[in-house]
Amino acid sequence: AFIADKDTFHLKFLPKLYKKLGNRRPVFLFDEFDVMDQHEDKYSETAAANKLHPYLRQLISTQTKMCFVFVVGRRMQELSFEFLSTFKSAQSIQVFVLEVDAAKALIKKGEEEGILFEEEAINEILFLTRCHPYFTQLLCQEVFNQQLSAEGEKANHVTLQTVRDSIPAALASGGSAFQWIWKGLPPAEQIVFSAIAEKATPGCVLTDDEIMLILKQAGIRMMMKELNLAPSTLVEWKMLEKVDEGYQFYIELMRRWVAEYQPLWQVKDEIEKVNPLANTLFQAAEHYFNQKNYEKAIQQLQEAISLNPNIIKARLLLGTIYKVQEDY
Repeated sequence: AFIADKDTFHLKFLPKLYKKLGNRRPVFLFDEFDVMDQHEDKYSETAAANKLHPYLRQLISTQTKMCFVFVVGRRMQELSFEFLSTFKSAQSIQVFVLEVDAAKALIKKGEEEGILFEEEAINEILFLTRCHPYFTQLLCQEVFNQQLSAEGEKANHVTLQTVRDSIPAALASGGSAFQWIWKGLPPAEQIVFSAIAEKATPGCVLTDDEIMLILKQAGIRMMMKELNLAPSTLVEWKMLEKVDEGYQFYIELMRRWVAEYQPLWQVKDEIEKVNPLANTLFQAAEHYFNQKNYEKAIQQLQEAISLNPNIIKARLLLGTIYKVQEDY
């Protein structure tokens, strides 16, 4: 339908719009535009996923009076070359958290409905969300839900305790958003993220050595290069914050969700079980290792690792065999 009507939009709608606006320029906002980064055979030739990008490139290059704002929720390196080619001449601006005053204004929108926030309650929301707009809105929504069941003066009075009592509901109701962020992290980053979340307390700072000790105690001794680089990557992605000689969570609410829903033992177990065949090969390798048939065990382990590079126990056993053979 879009392809059939594009001439109407291009030749009839836009000239009328320009005439109506005079010297002003129209701005077209495309929210969550990265969902269009799909090119699959199951879509018809006229589907937007297959046809919209070329048409937008044409508009951007020919309609100089038009302005475009594309909101993309993923990192640029995760997007396809064809998708990025639409924006090759565009200015890119990273938007992450609000200014403190803007976040406070967002929280106080509730006062328009007669709900009064104590200063301590506002500060707690800012601490938990770090002024992130979505998480601020999420937590405030649960605060409002809590107030609906309150009686008397408590029904329109938000205290520090009100905010703290709303946290479990916010973690549960925001599960899809938390999962979306979590699934975007590579395995090494997930492991480090979970390790810090599990051991850290609010505002706690952990050093590189402390993080490595946590991983070692959990039996994680693989991908050391990736694990060493993971904290820096998480800082770049604003998942962690560098503080003095260590790291702390950038958003406390995210730390609490990871600690509760992605404990380190579970993350480690899930990464090892990504490919069932890799697990079967590891078990076969273990059998050969116990029989001291090291060459056969090495072969099985290498196949397992090729199927799942993050199978920790296979890397550990492979290292053990090489050590026994003194093949450093």
